[in-house]
Amino acid sequence: MTDQSNIPNINTPSEDDDFLNALDLEKVWEIFRKSIIWMLLLPLFTISIGHLWLRYTKPVYKSSSTLKLAIKDEGVGMLGIKGLIPGGSYSGGNLVGEIEFIRSQIIFNDVINAMDLWISYYQQGNILDAEYYKNPPFKVIDHQVKSDAFLDKNINIEIIDDQRFQLSYVLGTQTVKKTYRFDQPIVTSYYSFKVIKTSFYKPAFRQIPFYFKINSRQALISYLNNNLQVGILNKSARIIGINFRDHHPQKARDIVHVIDTIYLHKTLENKKRANTQQKAYLNRRLGEIEDSMRTYEAKIQSFMLKFKTNDVNKKLEESVKEIEKLIKEKIVFNEQLAAIKELDDLVNKQGDLSEFLPTLTTPIQGLGQLQPLISKLNQLQENKKILALKATGSSIVVKDINQKLELQRTQVQKLLARVRKNIYKKIVAIQSTINELEADFGGLPAQEAEYKRVERLYKIYEGYYLQMLNRKAEIGISEAGIVPEFVILSNANLPKIPISPKHLLIYGITGGFGLFLSLALVVIRYLLHNKVTNLRELERVTKAPILGTIPRYKHRKLKYTKLLVHLNPKSSLNEALRSIRTNLAFILPEGQNLYDIKDAKIISITSTISGEGKTFVATNLGGIIAMSDKKVILIDCDMRKPKLHIAFDVENEKGVSNILIKQNVIEDCIQKTPIDTLDFISAGPTPPNPSELILRNDFDDLLAKLKEIYDIIIIDTPPVGLVTDGVLIMKRVDVPLYVVKAHYSRKIFGKGIDKLVQSNNFHNLSIVLNSVKHLTGYGGYKYGYGYGRYYGGGYYEDKSNKQSFLLRLLSIFKRKK
Repeated sequence: MTDQSNIPNINTPSEDDDFLNALDLEKVWEIFRKSIIWMLLLPLFTISIGHLWLRYTKPVYKSSSTLKLAIKDEGVGMLGIKGLIPGGSYSGGNLVGEIEFIRSQIIFNDVINAMDLWISYYQQGNILDAEYYKNPPFKVIDHQVKSDAFLDKNINIEIIDDQRFQLSYVLGTQTVKKTYRFDQPIVTSYYSFKVIKTSFYKPAFRQIPFYFKINSRQALISYLNNNLQVGILNKSARIIGINFRDHHPQKARDIVHVIDTIYLHKTLENKKRANTQQKAYLNRRLGEIEDSMRTYEAKIQSFMLKFKTNDVNKKLEESVKEIEKLIKEKIVFNEQLAAIKELDDLVNKQGDLSEFLPTLTTPIQGLGQLQPLISKLNQLQENKKILALKATGSSIVVKDINQKLELQRTQVQKLLARVRKNIYKKIVAIQSTINELEADFGGLPAQEAEYKRVERLYKIYEGYYLQMLNRKAEIGISEAGIVPEFVILSNANLPKIPISPKHLLIYGITGGFGLFLSLALVVIRYLLHNKVTNLRELERVTKAPILGTIPRYKHRKLKYTKLLVHLNPKSSLNEALRSIRTNLAFILPEGQNLYDIKDAKIISITSTISGEGKTFVATNLGGIIAMSDKKVILIDCDMRKPKLHIAFDVENEKGVSNILIKQNVIEDCIQKTPIDTLDFISAGPTPPNPSELILRNDFDDLLAKLKEIYDIIIIDTPPVGLVTDGVLIMKRVDVPLYVVKAHYSRKIFGKGIDKLVQSNNFHNLSIVLNSVKHLTGYGGYKYGYGYGRYYGGGYYEDKSNKQSFLLRLLSIFKRKK
């Protein structure tokens, strides 16, 4: 017996136990070779999906322009003209406000009207529809929609010939179809329009399905809003970018160009509006002064024609000068009343106070408190404009700002009324003084006094008229000095390459995903690979010694186990079995010999499950030992599923079961083989209690009698993973051998072997690795077995060894080769 201290403790963890964490390059390479087809097909498949996606996805184009925002009023800066209302001169505003203005419905409505986007034309395709922009074969004119149900609705047109077309659409649950002629007015209770052919019409368009849509304003605004992008490119330089996306590149460019144009027009229009109001005010005042001057001029002419002189005495001149001074003050106050009236009208009409620029020669007393009130009112009006772009009139925020505006407007009106009252008082006082001075002219000729008065009034009005003309000229210069720094740094471009989908990116992603799937397939197959494939893996999963390996037989496919060693003594199979035969001497207890004629050796051969090749190994190992001039007998103790008799092409009429129940004697059951020194005993008829028969002393007597006749006894036992018969036999033999089949046996079987060794003290149990594909210097073999592939499956019943349709189809091609 071998010292138990030399047996490794299989319960002690070691590096080999963690075999899943160790990378087996040989197995990886083998899995890679097996998966190479899939690794090529998966990227091709994913790239094909990407190609189909690109083929049936409409490209999106983006047109862009770059703008520099700011407007300087060079004329105002030059002449130093400032308005009464703070913020009246434009400084460019903040960029966020400009961006919101560009994206506002004010701009969108002008774009829609300028480009005539009310009707869209399309050609139906099997998957994608193509839009006709500026080149439709037909055009809808004089359209009028009487029901909103026909807005944003597909109206199909199929051209029948050069004169007729069929119009169809879905109305509720019904499909309406009717044939019309081109240029024929189409009038219904829902719509009216006329369809005409364009210069782009071709006879090839016949029978091609087209359709058009009459777009609603809300749909067009939504379309512009969803595809327009406005962003800040450089905040310090006040540069913004305008982008528009569309499936048609020409349409995208035109929309960006129109937005740039409309925004420039609106910006300059807003700037010039204040100057326009100032000029209107000056024109009204000039007209009034001209009327007064004409009146006084007529009086002067009449006086001179009548009296032929204009001399006055010194006293009269002094009085007139005083009266002139008072009249000037009165005129100034009247001018202030006019300006206050203009401002009061603007407040009452809720006009834009930032655009008001009254012309005043002298400051108005009492208006010091007006400037902060007007500034606050102006700020509230600006806030209301911004809110109008975002909120509805019924929102709480709008109502709140309306209340604040009304309150601020009331305060301004009260202050204006108070100032107007004070000015009226001053005018009345001045007029009273003038009346007193005029009364002093009683001693002077009334005509001369009247002349002096008229002359002075005329000169006053003349001076004031010239002053107003100068102011008007200044405003004209200011208006001419409005320099638009709204510079289009880059015009809207015509995109050539779509921004989406990007072909290289899609192909890269799909190809990369295919490569990822290929690598994932290899990794998953590696991680899920639970079969023993080579000697290295077998050494990792079990502590039991490995006696040798047997190559896979490739010369011909064997349906059942056969004796092959006598056919070609120099084959790689024979060499491998000879190596195992030699190694058997190393696992026998000390002092014993495999060929000791005094003591015959018993060898059992088992496996975990059926199909691992134990019968093949037992048959051919027995043959190779017998070919060394030793008497060998094979015993088939797998009485549940016997196969040994099939290897020698004989019937299983009598055998071990008959001997154990004493129905036959040993000599009756021994059968000959093609090798003279090799005999075998088949299993015999299947008994109901194989395990009980082996437990009997009759089985020990059978082995004892055979040891007297033969040198080597090889027992083919049942799989120990399925039944316990094999373990009972292994306890009675000298050398228990365990067969593991490459690419068939699971790795977990190694733990079962270690447990079997530990629980039954099988110190000299050794493993034979069967059906190894690649063995240096040797060939291999291939054969079939009758056992089931997994634990507990197919052991007690025979299964027909039918090939799958795919295997039979592959075998046909192999035979043709």
